[in-house]
Amino acid sequence: MDWIDPLADNKSRIELLAFLGGDLDIVNDARASFEKTSQQLNPQDIKLIHYLAKHQHTSPFRGTVFKFKVKAPLFICRQWWKHVIASNHNDEQLGWNEKSFRLIVIYIGNLRHFFEILPILPFLIDFFSRYPNLKPSKP
Repeated sequence: MDWIDPLADNKSRIELLAFLGGDLDIVNDARASFEKTSQQLNPQDIKLIHYLAKHQHTSPFRGTVFKFKVKAPLFICRQWWKHVIASNHNDEQLGWNEKSFRLIVIYIGNLRHFFEILPILPFLIDFFSRYPNLKPSKP
């Protein structure tokens, strides 16, 4: 399947690897309490799916499973993982010194201080690449 770049930044990517279930499963799960099932999807079933989604009846959608491959900044992944239920993720993150040697700088504070640090970033990247096992000391 093809990659999608959801942020249009040429860094983040998402790919659907596999899925289990489909629209017919959602419809049949929604009608389970009425002991009714459909063998084939029809226009009425499509309307039911739209109704369920519009009114946030999410339990029939839980019968489907999707497997994605996602490449995103760590701070975005952590927010995503906080809100995921019944899911698992494998993380290739190796800290700042990951396989791709990317460094994401997140700075919250005075913008003037950020611009003071900016000129030494190449030095910091070089320094930490020479000492990959260096850990911060505990206070």
